[in-house]
Amino acid sequence: MSPRLLFLPFVALLLLLAGGCASVLPRAAMEEVDPALDFAQVKADPAAYRGHTLLLAGLIVDNRSEREGTTLEFLRYFTDRWGDPTEPDEAGGRFLVRSDRFLDPELYRRGLFATLTGTVAGSETLALHGRDYRYPLFTLRAIYLWRPPEPWYGWPVGPYYDPFAPWPYRYGPGWNRPYWDDPDWGYPYRYGGSLWFGF
Repeated sequence: MSPRLLFLPFVALLLLLAGGCASVLPRAAMEEVDPALDFAQVKADPAAYRGHTLLLAGLIVDNRSEREGTTLEFLRYFTDRWGDPTEPDEAGGRFLVRSDRFLDPELYRRGLFATLTGTVAGSETLALHGRDYRYPLFTLRAIYLWRPPEPWYGWPVGPYYDPFAPWPYRYGPGWNRPYWDDPDWGYPYRYGGSLWFGF
């Protein structure tokens, strides 16, 4: 048998493994995303893209839970190819994500990063630091919370945070990521799994 033919199963397995850990969100959620649609387009005219689903990431800045459900306010972040937050999108600004489920403010709290998919539902204008601000509004489909870095308890200085912890960033492309940066790797680098609202 040709050496090339012997090598093919290993390549196929490698590609399968790379695809399996490509995103922290469920595959079904990622299949809903419109890859041709950009956040800037939605921000400019939310009504024109109502019903389309985007991959989003950001920093939670507010959690407003009411009887009807929960509204999360995000500061938008750019994402890498896996959908992980990388750096703030100053031009993108803020957006709202609404769910008819109760998202506990202690879990979905201010200061945590999240990767999510949301369906465009229009826009909402609210007061933001003394001015009217028009927020793009999304309906939550799936969400993944990034766990903050674990404190190290060093003597004699006390607790401090590991500057090399991967949260919320990744270090390498695709399958070549180190094992501690694998989204399928468990505690202590993963918050606890995605919340998927698909039916």
